[in-house]
Amino acid sequence: MALLTNRHDLSTNIRNFLWKLIHDTHKCGKYWLKMANLSERGACTKCRTPETMQHIVFNYKANQSAVIWNITKKLCEMKEIIWPEGLDITTIMALPLLKT
Repeated sequence: MALLTNRHDLSTNIRNFLWKLIHDTHKCGKYWLKMANLSERGACTKCRTPETMQHIVFNYKANQSAVIWNITKKLCEMKEIIWPEGLDITTIMALPLLKT
């Protein structure tokens, strides 16, 4: 695997999402807890767990995240893309550093 050397290897939207993920600036969880009149937004409305990107992207059952990740895994297998073991939000943050 090689390091990505060109920022154009990823779209602007993906780069923006990853930058916010790495710098913990997505408007969820802790962001809302700092605001007295909006602190209820810091927890998931369905399961009342703290709202984190890990929860939103991987653990939130209402948005069918497990179904989406299973489809994504199958697509990667069809294209012979290696699927990382133990995929979680930290792995997502590190993916742009590697290129197969």
